[in-house]
Amino acid sequence: MARPADLLVRKQVLDPTESFIVQAPAGSGKTSLLTQRYLTLLARVNKPEEILAITFTRKAAAEMRERILEALQCAADGRSAIEPYEKQTLVLAQAALVRNHQQNWDILTRPERLKINTIDGFCAQMVRQMPWLSGVGAPLNTTEQPDSLYLASAQASVASLTYSNGRFNDSLKAVLRAQDNNVDRVVKQIAAMLARRDQWLRHVFDGEFGAGQEQLAAAWREVIDEQIQEVSGALEQKFVERAISVGAAAAERLPADKKKSEIINLLGVKRMPVKGDAAIRVWRGLAAMLLTSRKPRKTANVNLGFPVGDEFASAKKDVKQLFDELAADDLAVDALNRLSELPDKEFDEQQWLQLQALADVLKLAAAELKLQFIANGVVDFAEVSQRASHALGCIDEPSELALKLDYALTHLLVDEFQDTSHSQFELLESLMSGWQIDSGKTVFFVGDPMQSIYRFREADVGLFLRVIEKGIGDFKPVYCQLSANFRSDPALITWFNRVFRQSMPADSDIALGAVSYSDSTAGCESFDSSGVSVRVCENQVAEAEQVVEAVSECLQRGDQKIAVLVRSKAHLAEILPRLRSQSIPYHGVDIDPLQHQSALIDLRLITIAIVEPEDRIACLGLLRSPLVGLSLAEIKALVQIDYEGSLWDCINDQSRISTLDQNARARLSHLNTLMSEAMVMRKKFPVQPIVEYVWHNLGGLQTMGGVGSSDIDSYWQLLDQLGSKGELSIADLELRIEKLAATETPQNDDVRVELMTIHKAKGLQFDSVILPGLARKTRSDDRAFLMWSEQLIRSSGKNRLLLAPLSGMETDAHYAYLSGQQKQRSKYELQRLMYVACTRAKRHLYLTAELQLDKNAERYQPPSSDKPLHHLWSALESEFQSSDLMAAVLPNAEDSEVKLRYLSDSFQIPQYIHMPWQQNSEGVVAGGASLEYDWAGDTARQVGQWLHNWLQVASDSSALHNIPSRKKLVGELAILGVTSSELDLAVDRIITAFSAMQNDIKLHWILDQKNKVYNEYDVSFVGSNGIERVRIDRTFVEDGVRWIIDYKSGQHLSSDLNGWLDQEQFRHAPQLNRYAEVLNKKHAMQTRLGIYFPMHASWREWEYT
Repeated sequence: MARPADLLVRKQVLDPTESFIVQAPAGSGKTSLLTQRYLTLLARVNKPEEILAITFTRKAAAEMRERILEALQCAADGRSAIEPYEKQTLVLAQAALVRNHQQNWDILTRPERLKINTIDGFCAQMVRQMPWLSGVGAPLNTTEQPDSLYLASAQASVASLTYSNGRFNDSLKAVLRAQDNNVDRVVKQIAAMLARRDQWLRHVFDGEFGAGQEQLAAAWREVIDEQIQEVSGALEQKFVERAISVGAAAAERLPADKKKSEIINLLGVKRMPVKGDAAIRVWRGLAAMLLTSRKPRKTANVNLGFPVGDEFASAKKDVKQLFDELAADDLAVDALNRLSELPDKEFDEQQWLQLQALADVLKLAAAELKLQFIANGVVDFAEVSQRASHALGCIDEPSELALKLDYALTHLLVDEFQDTSHSQFELLESLMSGWQIDSGKTVFFVGDPMQSIYRFREADVGLFLRVIEKGIGDFKPVYCQLSANFRSDPALITWFNRVFRQSMPADSDIALGAVSYSDSTAGCESFDSSGVSVRVCENQVAEAEQVVEAVSECLQRGDQKIAVLVRSKAHLAEILPRLRSQSIPYHGVDIDPLQHQSALIDLRLITIAIVEPEDRIACLGLLRSPLVGLSLAEIKALVQIDYEGSLWDCINDQSRISTLDQNARARLSHLNTLMSEAMVMRKKFPVQPIVEYVWHNLGGLQTMGGVGSSDIDSYWQLLDQLGSKGELSIADLELRIEKLAATETPQNDDVRVELMTIHKAKGLQFDSVILPGLARKTRSDDRAFLMWSEQLIRSSGKNRLLLAPLSGMETDAHYAYLSGQQKQRSKYELQRLMYVACTRAKRHLYLTAELQLDKNAERYQPPSSDKPLHHLWSALESEFQSSDLMAAVLPNAEDSEVKLRYLSDSFQIPQYIHMPWQQNSEGVVAGGASLEYDWAGDTARQVGQWLHNWLQVASDSSALHNIPSRKKLVGELAILGVTSSELDLAVDRIITAFSAMQNDIKLHWILDQKNKVYNEYDVSFVGSNGIERVRIDRTFVEDGVRWIIDYKSGQHLSSDLNGWLDQEQFRHAPQLNRYAEVLNKKHAMQTRLGIYFPMHASWREWEYT
C-alpha cells in the first residue's frame, strides 16, 4: 500500500497529551484511528476506566471494542503484521499490554473494563448510578418504539378539554382555533413535538412562562442583530451606499398607488443603520428595488420610482448598473435575500398569546407523557438523556456525580461527532465542566461533517463546526483533517471531488448547517473499475427495470457486495417484485413493508372486527377478504343501504342470508360461529390468541401469499405487546403496523444484493452501488404549529432558542424565517445524503433518474428543486443529457389487471384448531417437550425467574456491572413471592450469580450479539395439539449460524459440577432441539444450541442435526 497523503496528520493525532477534533471523510479509516488513539491512551493511564469512548450506535461500539481486543490479543499471541497500519497498531497494543501487566488489569479476561458505550447507554448508566440525583426511583426500561406513548399523551391532553376548566382549557381552545378545530391535526402535531421535546423543553418551560417570554424576545434580538452584522458583510459597503442613495431618490418618486411598496422604507435614508428594526426595514427596501422573485432585476420602471423621461435617464443608468453588479455576484444576491427576509424583532400581542397557549398545551402534554411512562413501565431515550443531564447538574454547579466522573475520567473520545444533538452536546459540556486545560485530560472528537444526515434525530452539524471555531468548555481542540480514502477506486474519488466540489456550498455556515466540500485523495491502488454509469428512464417502471438490469450486470461481473440504496422504502415498490420475478435473491431486512400485503390486511380486519365490532368498514372488508370471499353482489344483497344495525346482526338475519347460494351461506355460518366465540372470549383473554384462533380457522395459512411465517409471527408479537396492558388501542395498532416490514430474507452466502435506505448504509461499503429515484420528490413535511431553532450566538458563545407559532397568517415573518432556515438546512443535508450514498461504492456507481424531455424533445428538463438530482445537476447535467431515454416494457393490459385472490369453492373449511383455553391443563403445549421442575423449591424458581427477567432486558454486557443494591433485590424478590425467611438466601444467590457472570467471556459474547437478536422470542405454529407456541430465551445469527440460547438458573452445590452440567444438557436437549425444529421449519439454516447456567457461569453447546 502506498504511503497515504495524510500520514503526518494521522501520526499527529495520536499525541496523548493533546486534544483534537478530526474531520475523517468517507473511507478514511476512522474506526482504525480511534482504535490507535485508544491503545495509545491505554498505555499511559492508571486504570482503563479513565478512558471513556462514546459512539452513537451499538454496532459502532461493538466494532471499536472488537478492534481493540483483537489488537491486544494479537500482541499477546506474538503475531506479526505486514501492512504499515497493522504494524503500528500492533506496536501500540504491545505498549498497552505492558501497562496492563504492570497494573494487573487482566484486560483480556476482563474486557468489560474497557469503557466503550453508546451515548444512550452511557446516559442510562449514569441514571442507574445516581437515582436520587436523576429523579429515578425504579429501573429504567427504555423502549425503542415510543410513538404510541406520544400519541396517547397527545390524545389525553386534547381529551382534557371535555372535563377541565381554567387556563389550560382556554389555551387548548386557542390552539384548536388556530388549527381550524382540526383535532386530528393537533393531536399529531403534539405527538411530534413530544418526540423532539429534548430540544425545547429545557429552554422555555422550566418555570413561569413570563421568564420564557423574555428569553425568547432576547434571543430574537440577538440572532437578528448578529445576522445583520454577518450577512451584510457579503455586500461591499460602497455598493450598499450607492444603492441607498439611488433608493432614497426612487422612494420620493413612487406613484401614489405604490406607496405601500417596501421601497418606501428608503425614503430619507442616508446611511445604513447598524442594527435593529430600522436596519431590517432598509434592507427590505433595497431588496424590493433590486430583486424580483429572489433574483436580480433587469429593468426599472415607474412602479419602482423610475418614471419615463430624459430627466430620469441618469437614475435609470445608476440602478441598471446596480442590477448588473448584483447579477454577477451570487453571494451578494443570497445575502440580500436573507437580510430582506429577517423578521421584526418583537412579536405582536397575538403572536405572544398564541405562543403562551402553545406553551400551556405542551406543558400539559409533557406531564401526560410522564404518566404514560409510569403506566407502561418504560421511558424513551430522550427521557433517559434528560435525567442524565439532571444527574450531572449544570456547568456552573456540577453535581456529586459530575465531580465523581471528573475525578475518574482522564480522556474522552467521541465517535461520529457530527451527529451530536444540542442536548447531547450540553451533556458532554457538563461532563467536562470541571476539567482544566493543564490537568492532563484530553478530548478526541472524530467525525465527518460532510456525512451529517441525521437532522430528523436532532443532530446539528453546526456543533462540529462550532467546536472547530470556538472549542468546548475550556478546551480548544486542535483541528485536523484526513484526506486519504482507502475504500474507493481512484477514478471514483476523482469523480466525487469534481461533483461534490461543485454541488456543496463554497463556505461552511454554523447557523444553517452548510458544510463545504473537502477533497479526498486515493489511499489504495486502482481496481478494475468501470466508474460511474448514468441512466435516464421514462417512468418508474422503466427505472425499476434498469435497476434490475444493473444488478444483473454486477452479478455477472462477479461483484460480491451489491447495494441498491434509496431515500425511502417506498422507492423500492417497483423494484422488489422485479427482483423476485428474475429470481435474484436479496437481503432486505425491514425494507419490504408488510402493511399492504394481503395477509396483513386480513389480520388487521379481523383484529378491528373483534376489538371494534361497530366498525362497519372493517367488517365489510372482512366479508370481501380471501378468508370469507363474498362477492360484491353478495355483500350488496346482504347489507342493503337502508340497513343501520350491527353488521353481525345482519349476518344472522335469515331473511337476508337465504338470498345467497349454499357456498356463501356456509362461509357466513362458519364466520359467524368463530366471531361469536371471539366476542365471548375477548372479555376473558388477550386479543392476540383470539385473533390467531379466528385467522387459523378461517384458513389463514392458505391465504398467506408471499408473506413468510416469521412475518405473521411479527404481527402476533405486536398484538401481544399492545394488548399486554389491557384493552388494545386500534390507533396504536395502526401506528405500529406502518413500521412492520418483512423479516424473511435469504440467509445463504450466495446472496450478494443488499437493499436498504441510504441512512442505514452509512458506515458500510459495497463493490457496486445503485442509486435509483434521484428525480423523485422528497416528502414535504406538514406545517408544524410551532417552529423552533437553536442557534449559536458567536459573540457570546451561547445557544439561543428561537420559537415562532403558526398563527394562521401567511405573512408571519418569524414563522417564515424559521421555516426558510429549515428548508435551507434540509437542502444542505440532502446534498450530504447524496455524498454518503455515492461514497459507499468501492468500484462501480450507477445513477438512475426519471426525467422528462422538453417540448422539442431535444433535451431533458432540469429536475425541480424538491428532487435530489437538482442539487447535483450543475455537475452532472452533461452526463445525463448524453444518456439515452430508457422506456419500460409494458405488460399486456390483461396481464396487468389486478386480480383478487380467494379460497376456491372447493376449499374445505378446516377442522377447528383449538387454542390453549380450550384444552385441559394437561394438554396445554407450552414449548414442546414438557419438563417437570418439582426438584426445585419455590425460592429457586423465584431466583431463576428474577435472573431470567434481568437477562432479557440486559441491552449488552455493560449491564453486568450495574449490580442492583441489596435493598432493591430484597424488594423485587419479595414481589415475586420469596418468603421473608428465604430473602437473604435468595439475594446471596443472585449476587453470587452476578459475581460469576461479570467475568464470563461467554456471557459477554451472548449479550453483545447484534444480528437478528430476539429475546423471549414467541413462535407459534400448528402442531398435533392445535396451535402450539414456544418461547425462546435468546436467539441470534453470527457468521451465518443461528444460535438458540436457553438460560437455566439451577445451582449444583456438591462436587462433580461437569457431571451435573452434562446431565442438565441431556435433560434439556429435547426442549432446545424442539425450538430448533420449529425455527428450521420456518427457515432452514445451520443451527447451534446452547445452555447458559448463570449461577455457575457455565456453558454447554451442541450442533442441531
